[in-house]
This record gives sequence, structure tokens and C-alpha cells, in this order.
Amino acid sequence: MGKIKRMILSMVLVLAMMLSAIGTNLAPLTALAADPAGSSQAVLISVAGETIAPGGGDGQQNNPITASVNVLQTQITADDVVASSAAAVGLYSDSNFSANQNTISLHAGENDVYIKVVSQDETNVKHYRVTVYLTAIQQSFASAYNVTLDISKDGQPFDGHGKSFTLRQNGEIKGTGSSTGGTVTFAVYDGTYNIFDGSDDTGETVAVSGTAAKTLNYYTVEFKAEDAGASNGSAIIAKYNDSFIASGAVVLGGKTLVITAEGRGLSPSDVLEAGYSYKWSGDGANNQTTDTLTISRPPDLIRKTAPIFGNKSEGCKRAAQPFF
Repeated sequence: MGKIKRMILSMVLVLAMMLSAIGTNLAPLTALAADPAGSSQAVLISVAGETIAPGGGDGQQNNPITASVNVLQTQITADDVVASSAAAVGLYSDSNFSANQNTISLHAGENDVYIKVVSQDETNVKHYRVTVYLTAIQQSFASAYNVTLDISKDGQPFDGHGKSFTLRQNGEIKGTGSSTGGTVTFAVYDGTYNIFDGSDDTGETVAVSGTAAKTLNYYTVEFKAEDAGASNGSAIIAKYNDSFIASGAVVLGGKTLVITAEGRGLSPSDVLEAGYSYKWSGDGANNQTTDTLTISRPPDLIRKTAPIFGNKSEGCKRAAQPFF
């Protein structure tokens, strides 16, 4: 081979080696250049395999971005949430985004699920409210558990109670009761629920694991004042669970009942008189001599006659009778 040809071949080999070396170094440089674009992204991409189409909201906690999806499954897990590359996601069941959860159970119909997305560099945070629809047909794939509430009044089934009971978690309705006589039934999933009577929290809970049953005992409270001697216009003031009640009120058992007797009438110019003495008797009383009787969280509220006697010197007295 001539000298010129050998030089050309050498130059070609050197050039090939240089290109090979350059090509080897280009790959990592290209990969590094593509990554930073996603580091500040906080975008929710999909939930349970359904692509998110953002609606209203600006992503702030008090104005989350809204979206909706239809699903076939009966729960949403953290693994079902897909967001921007390397972003952190949180799954919540309440609009305050207060308790991060791994799993949220779904009931038939609409379910609001709250999701927070934090970008990789933590410079961007977006809040989402996703309405997840589980239809009745889809619900049939689940095993909704049966909860029974037995409602009683004065020891008997409380037929025709006219109350609207719901089961709630974090203030959100998870089950609405269906009433038949004194029995109310719900279809909900495992968990612990607060029992609401209309918009009022009864303070009672029910824990569901498979099935659950609970009895709510309501009682009628009746009372009246009977004047004796020179007393006139004496009265009884009653409060149950820190709320004033009138005679004939129907209340849920297990709270605190406070009955106050007010002696009146000795002096026309005075509405309330000092100096009366009292003696309480009957169920829930034990000959107390104060003007106020407190029964703290009775297992069953008193339903029998409980006479209350009050008197003042000079033969002035009155009697008040509450019936429970």
C-alpha cells in the first residue's frame, strides 16, 4: 500500500474513533437536558386510569381544580393517582385536605375525592376535587354492607318518627337511611360513621365491619308545676344536653338532663323569690334539697313520675311534677 493511502486510512480510523467517543458522551448529555422541564410541574394526569379534564378552580386549597371520572372499582387508592413526573401526590376524603389516606371507599353515586399535587422542586402546589361516579350497575360488583338502626321511644319501636338519618365521615354524607317503621337501614362500606339526625350530630357512632346494628333510644320528657299555699306561678326550667326543652320534648337518651325549680308568688312585685326549699324524690332523684336536679348521662331517661316539692316558711309551698 502506498504511503498516501496509508495516511488517508489512518486519518479515517482516527476520525471514526473521535466520532465514536463523541457519540458515547452525547447520550447522557441529552438525557440530562430533557429532565428539568418536569421538575416544577404539578399536574394531575389521571385517576383510576381515567384522564383528567380540568374544569374550574385555580388550584388553591379553597378553590381546587375540578374534574370528574367514571370508575368500575369500589375504592380509590394512592396508586390510582397519576401526576407529573416525580411530583408527590396526596389523597384526601375531605375538602380541608387534612388527613392523607392510602385508600378511599366509594359508594353508589357521586363521591368527592381530594388530591394534592406537589411538584418535584416543591415550588408548585395544586389542589384538585375529583368527583368519582360509581353507578348502580357498577355498585353491584361491590358488596355494600348493611347497617341497621333500631329507633325506639319510651321502650317501644318509634314508628312514624319522621326523622332523616344519615351516616357521615368528616361531615360528608356517606349513606342515607331508608326507614320502615322504627327500623332504618343503610348501605355503606367498612368504616366508622357519625350518626346524624337531620343536620344534627347525635354524638353516636357506628363501626361497620361486614354488618352493623345499633339502637337509638329516645324518651319523652314531660313536666309541670303545681302551686300550693301562697305560691303562684311557680315553674320548672329544663335543659337537656345544654339546650332548653319544653314539656313533651322527645330526646335521645344518654345526655345530661338539668331541671331547675323556680318558686314564685309570695310578693306580687317579685318574679323570682329567694328562700324556697326543695326536696326531690322519684326515679333519678335521691331526696336532693337544692332547687336544681342534674341527671348526668342516664342509661335510660326517667319515664316515671318524679314529684318535686318546694316550700317556704309561713306555710307557703308548691309542688312540681316532671314525667319522663
